[in-house]
Amino acid sequence: MRNAEELSGRESRAPWLDLPKELSEIIGKCLLTRAQVCQFRSVCNPWRSSIPPFQKPFSLPTSGHPKSPKLTEYTIYHIQPSSSSNSQQASTPPLWGWLVKVREWKAGHFRVSNSLSSQPSHPLAKAINLLDFRVSELAKAYSLHFPTNGKTHKVVFSSSPNYCPSFMGIAAGVLFYMKIEDAKWTIIDDIVSQMDYEDVIVYKNRFLAVDNNGRAVLIDSSLKVTEIASPLRLEGGDYKDSKILVESVGELLLVHIVQIGKKPHHFKVFKLKVREKQWVEVKSLDDRIMFLGVTAPSVFLLKIFGNGCKGNCIFFTDTCFTVFNLEDSSLLPVQQHPVYSRIFYPNTAIKL
Repeated sequence: MRNAEELSGRESRAPWLDLPKELSEIIGKCLLTRAQVCQFRSVCNPWRSSIPPFQKPFSLPTSGHPKSPKLTEYTIYHIQPSSSSNSQQASTPPLWGWLVKVREWKAGHFRVSNSLSSQPSHPLAKAINLLDFRVSELAKAYSLHFPTNGKTHKVVFSSSPNYCPSFMGIAAGVLFYMKIEDAKWTIIDDIVSQMDYEDVIVYKNRFLAVDNNGRAVLIDSSLKVTEIASPLRLEGGDYKDSKILVESVGELLLVHIVQIGKKPHHFKVFKLKVREKQWVEVKSLDDRIMFLGVTAPSVFLLKIFGNGCKGNCIFFTDTCFTVFNLEDSSLLPVQQHPVYSRIFYPNTAIKL
């Protein structure tokens, strides 16, 4: 029989310290994001030694030539203070968390910027302890920078085996495709919409693109182009417009942005009716908030931000933030919505 001192020691010992190594290794294989791996390894020394640090599933293609296009990866996180850390400041309003866009700027260090802005951020001398926060990875975003003309374009990544992990993007209205293993960009041949493409997305592990008329196409693994949606029927006018593809709860949406002057004027949202190959206007996003960033259009469910944020609105930015309400078509700066402005966290440098 074990003595009382031995039993007492075992009772005070945290149960997760005795997790069998083979079980922790199985759990480690299920951790798919950097935040998950960091949080798992930070629990205790046995857990830290049971799995290696996070390893990227692939490396971005690089070229030693200074004039070659440069690919950059961003990760969009939702960061929320844990209940224990928030309870220490009971006098402050409840914190629902923030959206941040993170880029690794050198090994182990990450530059955090506003999740919608394309403007570069500057790191501050501040570290975030991930044990004090709940961190959820919401989306990945990629951009392609051309040093020769200084322009940056959105690209999307597919890890589908059918495409042999690859990227697709648009420059000057032309679709480009690149397999990671080849690291060479190929022009997608499409006589109908060539020079007119506006946006590209990965939807259900497939590359989809839309042109400036709203014509949407599927590009399969052989780079064959198939039309999946006819052009939109829109009234003409003296205005600039653009179109963005977004996935929301398994549905493919098209956002039509009408621009008068330098600022967005109006937004319309359409949903793809697959069988009819037509776009049908959507009057409401229900309890969802749509975030239209330059590099990563996304739709996030409202519940992650708390009851203070109303749904059925669109956040948009190129150089400044605006909030478009689909219910009354109002368009106001985010500063006039104090509740919404809490979603964005100040620029910070995070060390993991």
